[in-house]
Amino acid sequence: MAEFQFACNVRDLRVMQTLKQNLSSGTTRARHDQEEERVCRGLRLEFDGRAIVIFMVGDKDLFAMDQKCYHAGGPLNQGDIEDIDGRLCVRCPWHLHQIALDSGESLYYSVDVRNPRGMKTLCSKGVKQRLHEVRRIGDKLFVQLCLSGEKVDSDYYYSEEFYRQMKC
Repeated sequence: MAEFQFACNVRDLRVMQTLKQNLSSGTTRARHDQEEERVCRGLRLEFDGRAIVIFMVGDKDLFAMDQKCYHAGGPLNQGDIEDIDGRLCVRCPWHLHQIALDSGESLYYSVDVRNPRGMKTLCSKGVKQRLHEVRRIGDKLFVQLCLSGEKVDSDYYYSEEFYRQMKC
């Protein structure tokens, strides 16, 4: 397993949040409870040739995952953070796929075609996005790439096959 590496200072994420909040069309809000809105946006970083994104929701909730969306390589650092039935998700800006920040699962709503006015059900396509460890020590953030275990769809963008296809 890889070692933890310095990623950035906490203020770097806060600067990203402030800049994005001031852009009228790019504000991202995560709804945690009825009374509080917290602005959050991802910061793109690279470790050992792998682009990742770190999200900080509020002042303490940290998440890290592959920066390229599993579906078509969209830039997740530009995605909106949304609360989907109590789960914090990043919505890919290209095709609007919703990815749970805490698990890497791709989430969607299922509709019963026999009862289209019925309740939508939140479903999972399974883990599609590679997650990485992120830790805060004082005002510094450290990341550990987690590359072991089963392959997930976002791994494709860091594979030999992808690089071969990009050369054609």
